[in-house]
Amino acid sequence: MTLSIYSVWLQAENLDVVLPRRILGIFPVRRSVAMGFHAVVQVAAENPGQAQKLAQATLTDDFARIPRNAPETWHLKVRDLRHDGPAPRLIPKAGCLNNDWAAAWYPMDDPKAARHREKVVRARLWEGQRVG
Repeated sequence: MTLSIYSVWLQAENLDVVLPRRILGIFPVRRSVAMGFHAVVQVAAENPGQAQKLAQATLTDDFARIPRNAPETWHLKVRDLRHDGPAPRLIPKAGCLNNDWAAAWYPMDDPKAARHREKVVRARLWEGQRVG
């Protein structure tokens, strides 16, 4: 069993998230908004197929508490997959390498925000560049 490090760029859509809002700046109310997000997950896996499955499982486990709808109703899509090299011997088994990864959220009804978040994730998280 030879493990390799993979970076997996995932996109999740159709998450029903409750956001706080104030009416007249005084009365707090909560409203439900359909959201999506992009995230990049690093996993140790034996092959690209296993890397995709581990990344999707990690994403659903970490974000299942945020939306009101179940992870089975989300639309998960693997945007890109990159082989980063062999895993060091210190990693004994397949799985997610860390849980301090970021997600770029956007409202589903705003295509401009979705394009912007995709651009930011591609530059910062995927290519490792600074965006001004």
